[in-house]
Parts: sequence; C-alpha cells; structure tokens
Amino acid sequence: MVSCALFFLYRYSRNRKRHKHWHKMHIGKQIRHKLEEQGHTVVWFARQLSCSRSNVYLLFEKSSLDTNVLLRVSIILKHNFFESYSEEYEIKAGK
Repeated sequence: MVSCALFFLYRYSRNRKRHKHWHKMHIGKQIRHKLEEQGHTVVWFARQLSCSRSNVYLLFEKSSLDTNVLLRVSIILKHNFFESYSEEYEIKAGK
C-alpha cells in the first residue's frame, strides 16, 4: 500500500510557506519518546501506520500534526497525545 497520510502531510507541509509556531510543544518528539519508552521499533510503528520508516522519521520532525493522524498515533501507542495540547492550552490561556 503506497498511500500514507503521513506522506501527504509531508508533501503538503513542504509546499507551504514556513512560519514560526507560537507554541513550544513538539509533538513529533513526544511521539518518538513514547515509542522508545514503550520499547517499540520504528519498523513496528511504520507497519502499524501502514507507511515507510522514512515517513515515520519525518513524523518525528513535525511540531504539529493533522488531528486524524494524531488520533491514529494515539490509538496505536495507547497514549492520548491530545492531553498535551489541553495542558498547553491551560497554560497559555492562564487557566
């Protein structure tokens, strides 16, 4: 299966103008950390996502992700990465 949501996101982000993100959270680094913490390999993760290893490494470089991809990653790794955004919202909104 050649198609992969991560490949689409990579191509889309490469064609956009780069801009600074207002937040400091880096979701790709968090995903990589969780993957390593759980003892899974990049090969295992790529198979779960139905994409190539190179696309997984591109995902690790992303500071933000499409919510559908983040949901898939959360389910695969059994970790709610959306909580990180909720926590950052609370900090930024001063709540």
